[in-house]
Amino acid sequence: MAMMEEQMMMEGASMPRGEGMQMPSMEQAIPPEAMQMMMQPDDAITSVLLVRLNSMTEQDLALLDKVITKEAAPVLMKLLPEFKDIFEAISAREEQPEGSDMGALGGL
Repeated sequence: MAMMEEQMMMEGASMPRGEGMQMPSMEQAIPPEAMQMMMQPDDAITSVLLVRLNSMTEQDLALLDKVITKEAAPVLMKLLPEFKDIFEAISAREEQPEGSDMGALGGL
């Protein structure tokens, strides 16, 4: 183990731990500007997701289409904002009839 790591471990072990001390929430720990930047889609991540989607089998895509419903899609987009562009591109490419039970991927 490197000397720096040993020193850090020793200091961490000797630091008093207060009762009720809590880690700050993400909103408290990260400045608002940085938080806003993190929630923006990233072109590189979008590209990786598209490559992964294109490499999936028809069965994999059909399963994803079943589980990523129109109700679940907004939550997924909060986690991965890059999916918003993908979902919008799919929706624009292939309008789905009302009452269709296709998922958010729209039969990619």
